[in-house]
Amino acid sequence: MKNKSKMKLIVILFIILIFIYLLLNIITNKNTNETFCDTETDTVNNEYQEVLNNSQLSQISNMINTQTANIIRSAGNLIPGPRGLQGPQGNTGGIYQSSGYILNNGKVLNNALKMEDKNNSVNQIWYLRTDGKLYNKYFTKDMCLDDKLKTVPCSDAPKWTWDNLGQIKIGDKCLINDSNTAILSNCDGTSSNKSWIIN
Repeated sequence: MKNKSKMKLIVILFIILIFIYLLLNIITNKNTNETFCDTETDTVNNEYQEVLNNSQLSQISNMINTQTANIIRSAGNLIPGPRGLQGPQGNTGGIYQSSGYILNNGKVLNNALKMEDKNNSVNQIWYLRTDGKLYNKYFTKDMCLDDKLKTVPCSDAPKWTWDNLGQIKIGDKCLINDSNTAILSNCDGTSSNKSWIIN
């Protein structure tokens, strides 16, 4: 309660000080007629005649131009220029179509096919290769996921796809988050537990 009353007192004192300052400023500047013009017949920029002379206008113009040039220079690539010519095609990608966390409804799929919070663990990193093989970084080398959600040698593993609906499919079956466990089920209908993000 004391803090509120102190704050009110400070605000009131501040307003009174501003009022006194403005009042003193009006009284002391009442009879001064300051001008920035060299002569009373300064003809350039007549609308500014009472405020700035030609020399001052030139100085301000130079300052503005210099500051604008500095801002544009410091912006670098943030200000797009005209579109250039297309460059040559780059090298083809590696063996991965996508890699990262497989997410569904805010949870991450681990190597045991359980959904959990993201913890930056190696067992949460998945790879979908360009040949359709799906494997986890934690799996034994050259082991991939099969259509029974078991690990098999990648040479024997079937092809997985990740479609434009976010479904991870193998044949006509989809990977589904069923009570925080990944299972395979029919792809009929749409549901948030069938939509995955690889990030």
